[in-house]
Amino acid sequence: MQAMLVSVILFGVAYAMAMLTGNLLWTLFYLTIFLFSLHRYFFPTTYRLSEESLTIERPWRQQIYPLEEFRSFTATRNGVQLNRLEHDSLYDRLRGVFIITGQEHENVVNRLRTQLKEADQS
Repeated sequence: MQAMLVSVILFGVAYAMAMLTGNLLWTLFYLTIFLFSLHRYFFPTTYRLSEESLTIERPWRQQIYPLEEFRSFTATRNGVQLNRLEHDSLYDRLRGVFIITGQEHENVVNRLRTQLKEADQS
């Protein structure tokens, strides 16, 4: 259902750009930028949590974060926010690392509890 909705939106944006610009090259240019902005939806992301680090793998990039870089974490319904500060803050929501946990939510939270402290929600 979500893929169908995204496809409808993509075709709608492409049609709107074609009508606004009247030029095929500009339409393709804008559509390419739009598709690139949705790259996280279309390409899978894999998370690996080890004792020392968190590895985030995407088809074109791999990022490795040492766990000692993070001081706390905030568990949410869909994942876990790794915080660089002792408490939950706007800074960490913008610049921190959010792990989408899926079916492994409880396992990830329990594993992080052994290594990091849970952030204050204030």
